[in-house]
Amino acid sequence: MIFNSYAFIVFLAVTLAVYNLIPSNFRALFLLIAGYFFYAYSDWHNIPILLGVTFSTFLFGKAIASRRKHLLLIVAIVITISPLLLWKIGQLIGTVSNRTVAGFIIPIGLSFYTLQAVGYLLDVFWQRVKPMNRLPSIALYLAFFPIMLAGPIERAGRLLPQLDSMPRTKQTEAYFAIKQLFWGFFCKLVIADKLAIISSDILGKPEQGSAAILLVGLIVYSLQIYFDFYGYTTIAIATARLFGVQVMANFKHPFLAPSLVEFWHRWHISLTTWFRDYVYLPIAYKCRPIYSFTVVVLLVFVLSGIWHGASPNFVIWGGVHGVLYIVGRWTVETRRHLWQSVLHGKFQKLRRGIQAIFVFLLVSLTWVFFTVPRVEDAITVLRRIFSWDIFLSFSTIGRMFMRSDYLSYISCAILFFIIDSLGIIRVVVETVPMSKTEIIRELVVVNSLAVLMLLIGDIGSRSFIYLRF
Repeated sequence: MIFNSYAFIVFLAVTLAVYNLIPSNFRALFLLIAGYFFYAYSDWHNIPILLGVTFSTFLFGKAIASRRKHLLLIVAIVITISPLLLWKIGQLIGTVSNRTVAGFIIPIGLSFYTLQAVGYLLDVFWQRVKPMNRLPSIALYLAFFPIMLAGPIERAGRLLPQLDSMPRTKQTEAYFAIKQLFWGFFCKLVIADKLAIISSDILGKPEQGSAAILLVGLIVYSLQIYFDFYGYTTIAIATARLFGVQVMANFKHPFLAPSLVEFWHRWHISLTTWFRDYVYLPIAYKCRPIYSFTVVVLLVFVLSGIWHGASPNFVIWGGVHGVLYIVGRWTVETRRHLWQSVLHGKFQKLRRGIQAIFVFLLVSLTWVFFTVPRVEDAITVLRRIFSWDIFLSFSTIGRMFMRSDYLSYISCAILFFIIDSLGIIRVVVETVPMSKTEIIRELVVVNSLAVLMLLIGDIGSRSFIYLRF
């Protein structure tokens, strides 16, 4: 699906206008209709799958509430996730038999709303939420259009009560949401889509690049996937906010994390916390202590990799991060003492900065399994990067940056990464400017975003990366 920003803005404007005009008792139903229209626009062939998951979640939720049997819960989960399992198996067969994986493209949003459905069933079983007695309530929970395609993956206990109230849009919240929406589009259309040009040029033909150029390509891709998914999440959160719904944050400056453990507490938070609460904790609770961390954490990361894609690439990616996460937890005290012996006191900020750069480079290297289709090619790229050739090929980076477009795209990404990391964007988005300084700050930031979007923004040209998961 190619993301079309013009079509989305028109759809959002019309939906918001009608939503605020109709009576409150019809707003939830209207948003449900809007959600199905929005989903049908992406691909109407997948509507039956969404309907099947919805009916399964609704019926099994009521059955589980009346008969809290583990066997019934297992059957409910298996049936609910069966469409996702079938598509994942289709992807795997396509990979193994060398057929094009495009023949097994996963329906958009299936991975996300399936996890929400399973979370609801488990919450009902654990009596965290009451079962919904009305089918439209569950249908809207799974088809709330701001988050149905690629999250954030919300919890039933948080989202369902909000979908019951459906107030009119408040002017102040709309003002904040529009600025947040603008920032999300900027991250996608100006930063991520321009970095995609560079990363695809380098990593699309890895055999033609030097070791140093390949390393730069992975670093650029790391920034690209961050701004792409961060931009999507920002748009989703802002869109939900326009309808009076608060959605959980999905990112908290992950590339500033001083350790890989903390990185995973800041990256794709809705997914990592979902796996923590619905997979890790239930299994770890029943396992012996010796297995409750190492084996279960590795299992969770491998499952996370398979969730992204049923291919060896994603399994390896999940397994690598699982091992690194476990090692990070095992060595946390050792590393802390080591760093404090080298850099302590007034050098604490420098220490955290060096650690964050190391984690960023480590994470960037692992993205090779995301962007290079074949495992053999991905391993070849890593071998070249870790060879002595990399020290002999740094001069090629200078020649690459002689291209003015490459230099401007990367400079723009780094500049706004710093601005966002300093919290300037958050302050602008969440502030109604009152003083002269605040007004000037908002005008400078908003106008800079607008000018850059008009000059170099790829309006409606590329799909979001996470829509394919």
